[in-house]
Amino acid sequence: MKKAVITYILDGYDRLKDPAVVTPGWDYLCFSDDDFGSEIWKPLPLPPSPFGTICPKRRTSLLKIQHFDYVSEDYDLVMTLDGSMTINCNLDAFLDEFWTDQTDLLIARHFERNCLYAEAKAVLVLPQTE
Repeated sequence: MKKAVITYILDGYDRLKDPAVVTPGWDYLCFSDDDFGSEIWKPLPLPPSPFGTICPKRRTSLLKIQHFDYVSEDYDLVMTLDGSMTINCNLDAFLDEFWTDQTDLLIARHFERNCLYAEAKAVLVLPQTE
């Protein structure tokens, strides 16, 4: 099975963090508009901005949702993660704990909220950048 983990760093919004644990058999891919110089993460060419979005945070969110349009179809499994995160476990062990053959989508719990409405309210009070 061909597997990849993808992150997104645009406009200096986050700093790319090398994983504390590198899992053999995974490709570590990063969309970025900066030369991040990691020996673990492989750069991916930054595609055109979806829907003409210029806000880096919104642009990375759209890339996460549409990663399948920009990453090789050869991958059987793709994990996306926010640029603010650091991988600190074996990815295969992580999937063994949470993934089943019946699972189509796996989403991590938010560290502060567990309600979509509460998250929407929190997002609405953020300053608008676009």
